[in-house]
Amino acid sequence: MKKKTYTIITLCLSMILLVSLCLIIGNYKKQKESFSSLCISEDKFNEIIKDKKQSSTPLLKELVFDGNELFFDEEDNRFYYSLVKDSTTAYNPTIEWNGLLYNIAIKDNKITDDLIHYNQDIDILIYNNNQYTISKLTCTTLPLMNVNVNIAMEEIGETYQDMHMIMFDNNGNSFTDLKGEIEIRGSTSTRYPKKSFKIKLREERNVEQSDIQIMDFPVGREYILYPGYNDPERIRNVFSTNLWYESCADDNMFNIKVGQYYKYFELFLNGKYWGLYAITYPMDETVFELDLDPDSPKYPYENFYKKSDFTIRETEVDWLVDNNYGYTLKTNQHNANAWYPLKDFYYTLTKSRNADEIINRIDIDNSIDIFMFYNLIQGVDNVSIMGNDDLYLHNIYLISKKYDSGIKILYAPWDMDRTWGNGKDGENYIFPADFNSIMYINPLFFLLNLGKNDVKQLIENKYSNLRQNEWSNQNIMNILNECEKDIFCSGAYLRDVQKWPDSAQCKDGLTVFKDYVISRLGYMDKYIEEFCTN
Repeated sequence: MKKKTYTIITLCLSMILLVSLCLIIGNYKKQKESFSSLCISEDKFNEIIKDKKQSSTPLLKELVFDGNELFFDEEDNRFYYSLVKDSTTAYNPTIEWNGLLYNIAIKDNKITDDLIHYNQDIDILIYNNNQYTISKLTCTTLPLMNVNVNIAMEEIGETYQDMHMIMFDNNGNSFTDLKGEIEIRGSTSTRYPKKSFKIKLREERNVEQSDIQIMDFPVGREYILYPGYNDPERIRNVFSTNLWYESCADDNMFNIKVGQYYKYFELFLNGKYWGLYAITYPMDETVFELDLDPDSPKYPYENFYKKSDFTIRETEVDWLVDNNYGYTLKTNQHNANAWYPLKDFYYTLTKSRNADEIINRIDIDNSIDIFMFYNLIQGVDNVSIMGNDDLYLHNIYLISKKYDSGIKILYAPWDMDRTWGNGKDGENYIFPADFNSIMYINPLFFLLNLGKNDVKQLIENKYSNLRQNEWSNQNIMNILNECEKDIFCSGAYLRDVQKWPDSAQCKDGLTVFKDYVISRLGYMDKYIEEFCTN
């Protein structure tokens, strides 16, 4: 009798185990259906849920579209789908999910450009015989990045904290999964709730350094995440930086790119949607191709200097020497001779009565480019104190490059959010389109003061060439149209202002901005004509 009872118990346990195993296997078996085949009418949608209980927690947290796992904001019960660029199935992807225990239906709503542009939700019904949840689906045309940290968001400060980063680049249809560190960066931008970040990637064992890069940027291990909080259109810093990179950055005798470029993406922190950002790399000795080898004959005279102090007495050499010229030395900090190129440059610029001595210390093309560029974009935080006509420099790098005959100084602009009429905290178009922002601390003016008037012909020729090519109305509009797709047509702008309702905002997309830029180009034409003929 005992043996029979034991046998029955064993069979029952086996059956329970078998059923459980089947449920587990079933639960993790992938279902595959096309997006369109899962779409049902609203009446059918309501019919399915009418006799079921709504679950208080999401039934599914993982969905795969065309082989790529979606980002999921659990707090908002929302999936984010980044459409792969140039994919023929992007608007009708194959959906995969785990579990025969759950069915999926989509309230009849196709993925369209208008739906993406206007940030319209798609309802995804996940259900079984007893319960259901309705998750939201957001579609975007931008890459997505999620940064997981081990501390509360508000505690991220100006020191690095460990982080784990996952990025989906829809342009390359690829995931990047790396560890590193994150910190808040910036000066005035730290006052805003939507912070600017700097991330430093960590080289993992068995991962080559050349593999540590994201979004086709040059190989590097540090990146800047720019928020654009005080820019109503989220355009100025990105557009200006990219315009310099594409038109003027390598216009120098060394043919090096003294600049950077941005790409837009959408950021998540600990799985929570955080907004529209742009990513770039810091400008450093690698970007400027500096030779920092102590055994090199160029040591320690190849350096770069960051101007961030608000100094206006640029021509008072004695004061500047005592205050490091308002610059921070970013290379060879422990070598006093590393300051020599900067001090020699300023001393020659302000004291020399020989134009050739100044020319020997500058790259004339680079000096002309930065003069014209800062005026074109109205760099009121770069060459003036918010429009005041002072001898002033701010937010600029100076790079010293050694060559056979001596040392050349190059300029590289950065931090250009207060441009194209923008004020300190997003006060839009506080400067009219005819406002000129002149870089008076530029070798050109010192050369002109010494009677070197042929500089004007160089400026006129260079400007004419730019206006026929990189700065032509058509080329500028092409760049802005691409930015408009990223910012507005992706729906990211609407999501960003919903997340950050107190940020600077606009109502008309880039329509007003485009008109302002075209108008500014016309006034710039007039300025250059008058400047070169007077």
